[in-house]
Amino acid sequence: MIKEIKTDKFEGLALLVPDNTSNYRLMDSVSLFSGDSSICKLPYRCKILGKSTELTEEQCAEIVEMFSMEKRINGKKTYVSYNSMGLHLTAKESFESLMQSLQCYSVNPYGENKPFYSGQSDYDDPYGNKGRKEHEQWQQAQANTGTWVILKKIKNA
Repeated sequence: MIKEIKTDKFEGLALLVPDNTSNYRLMDSVSLFSGDSSICKLPYRCKILGKSTELTEEQCAEIVEMFSMEKRINGKKTYVSYNSMGLHLTAKESFESLMQSLQCYSVNPYGENKPFYSGQSDYDDPYGNKGRKEHEQWQQAQANTGTWVILKKIKNA
């Protein structure tokens, strides 16, 4: 699965790879991403930044636009950063928020275990079974959960 990432200062892709993929590379001449057992055609040439969960604060700051706001806490100056999505203390937190907004999850936000759905009702039943909506939300999130590799678009020279 490929999702496009576009901010004021970054253009690239988030690519969902199988969790057991340890070796991956780009074949520049044809814009292919090659993993342990899969090959994926990319819409444009890219360079690998790394796994979304392993990007540094500096790498995240290259992707998301951050603004600083001076704040005084107990008489000391501190700076709180925020982006259009809300208040964040670091570029990494802001980047994680961006990934959530794209529905790119490293961990399913609806929980680790699939909710039981009996197929009988759209709503919760008295036995604690989840309704169809909660079941479908979990399934959709699970399809977007795993290892996301971040790729930066290479601008044409």
